[in-house]
Amino acid sequence: MDPIEYPMNEVCRGHTSDLVKACPYYNEWVPKNFKHQWTWRINLREAAKSDRSVQRLLMKVCSEDILFFFNFALWLVEPRVGEERTGFIPFCTWTHQDPVIAALDHYTGIRHIIGDKSRAQGASWAEIGNLLHKFLYMEYAILGMGSKNEEAADSPDNPDSLGWKFDFLLKHLPAWMRPPGLKHGQNNRKLSDHTWKNVLNGSTLKAYAATAGIGRSGRFTTFFLDESAFFPPGKDSEAVSNLLNTTNGLVMLSTPNGMNNEHYDRVHSPGPWLSVVLDWRDNPQQSRGKYTTKDGKLHFLDSYHPQSTYDFILDGRIRSPWYDKKCLENKNNMLLVAQELDREYTGSKGRPFPKESLEAALEIVKAPLEVGQLSYFDYEPLNSDGHIWMPGEGYRFDLWVPVDDDGHPPVSIYTIGCDISAGVGGDMSSYSAMVIFDSRTRVQVGEFTTNDMPPEQFAQYVLATCSWFGRGGTSTYLNWEKNGPGVRFTNYVIESGYPNVYYQKGGDEMRKYAKRTDRPGYTSTNTQQTLTPLIAALCSSTITIRSKALIEECGFYVFNESGRDVEHPKSKTSRDGGSKGLSHGDRAIAAAVAIRALNERRHNKMPEYSLVREIVPNSIAGRLKDSKDGRKNAAREMCRW
Repeated sequence: MDPIEYPMNEVCRGHTSDLVKACPYYNEWVPKNFKHQWTWRINLREAAKSDRSVQRLLMKVCSEDILFFFNFALWLVEPRVGEERTGFIPFCTWTHQDPVIAALDHYTGIRHIIGDKSRAQGASWAEIGNLLHKFLYMEYAILGMGSKNEEAADSPDNPDSLGWKFDFLLKHLPAWMRPPGLKHGQNNRKLSDHTWKNVLNGSTLKAYAATAGIGRSGRFTTFFLDESAFFPPGKDSEAVSNLLNTTNGLVMLSTPNGMNNEHYDRVHSPGPWLSVVLDWRDNPQQSRGKYTTKDGKLHFLDSYHPQSTYDFILDGRIRSPWYDKKCLENKNNMLLVAQELDREYTGSKGRPFPKESLEAALEIVKAPLEVGQLSYFDYEPLNSDGHIWMPGEGYRFDLWVPVDDDGHPPVSIYTIGCDISAGVGGDMSSYSAMVIFDSRTRVQVGEFTTNDMPPEQFAQYVLATCSWFGRGGTSTYLNWEKNGPGVRFTNYVIESGYPNVYYQKGGDEMRKYAKRTDRPGYTSTNTQQTLTPLIAALCSSTITIRSKALIEECGFYVFNESGRDVEHPKSKTSRDGGSKGLSHGDRAIAAAVAIRALNERRHNKMPEYSLVREIVPNSIAGRLKDSKDGRKNAAREMCRW
């Protein structure tokens, strides 16, 4: 049988879904008013206590309808005084939980699920309840669950552990629903092995601590990883790799914890996995009175409005009175709030690029006008007679300016910045990046990325691009980061004799009158200092970025653990073509060094060259033109898709 093909990047979020609508008993029988539901479930339990026919009916209904099961059979403990409901309370599901619980049930054992959640949304309880449902009603289900350590996985005296939650749900089932021997110290609940066994249907559950070999020797119907973003570094990716070979239904649920972990990768590149989202902004209690700011004016996002005397916070965020209260409790530490409530992965460790600047930049990005490849004579990148623009969607050179009939970009003066990789290729390598700006308008006009060009070959390509934008001249200003592989790039540029390059300042290079050195290119041991021109330009809106991928890379940067520099955790970009793999912010670095050079071109004069050269027939120039036109036409024929 062919495997089921699930939609790519499918998201489950909201207050209803087809899976919820397919729960007939829940929709028809269960009161959603909290007080009415409490009375309803107590009366139904009393009716079933001594009537076996009612018990059998309820067992059947619960087995067929997971949301009925939750709202009839499960209880919670809410110890926080001051919440809307506290103490020992029925599990009356929130409407934004319903689609997620229905999806967890429907895809158990047949589809991997990645969960992206705010704090205090009941995600762990939801999946523990789903595991209990399978433990009771699925024959010979082999279930697994894991947390960051043994204490969090299964500790009978720790209410935060997964095992404690499972025991709690079991304990408060009606006695006629509970399999025998599952109390502490009985045969079917072994604390030493962290296991549970249902002798009625052969199903088992085992709790694990997060290790690289978690679940390696087993086979599971489904496996639940709780708070997977907080697993010990390095062990998370190995654990997921192992579990993907042992189950077809891995479930990962967590709040954000930065970007350098497997959970982040799965959330942002889910592929055929189902993404389930539990966000406070969808929570009917926490989002009550939701509001935001547009153009400095208050806008309500909920039918309930706080009193006019309420002190609204007009900072552009989506807020509510509950959210404002949480901000105050956290001393308005918005980095912590961003992590715990707003699901901002970059905000979870702090970031150098302000969110508002990136959001404004994203509003003006555009799709490229041209996508193609620049051809040139091998080892003669500055020979303009060899320059041919070859259009084609399969190439990696994006242009936001048109190419004229003669195969040139518009007449202007340009600045190019580059970041250089080793160019070894492969899925896991970083890439070299070239970013091009119009020096007069400070608008991005081009971008090229590759992970399979050695530095010398990339230098050839960059010099050919400089000459092409300069129409055979040297008006294009070039800068590059020469750390690491950039040294080989630098040597090639020097040997080429291309004159219009950036020379680094000596000493404190940020000083206005710092002297120039004889060192071409830009070197820095501090990434934040390298990125500073780009950060400043975005904050002041003095630059226009057209590339969405570049802005996305900027958003990935976070301050490192010391707080003295920034770093770019591993992240996969959405459109790298042949240069897929780990992005290290290469576009952002290239843009930053370009802007560093651009800021020094205070008096930009148009290059002195003629747009049209008079070519004498049968001359050497005429024969070269005929040859070039013939190769151009041949290239265009090859590029028809």
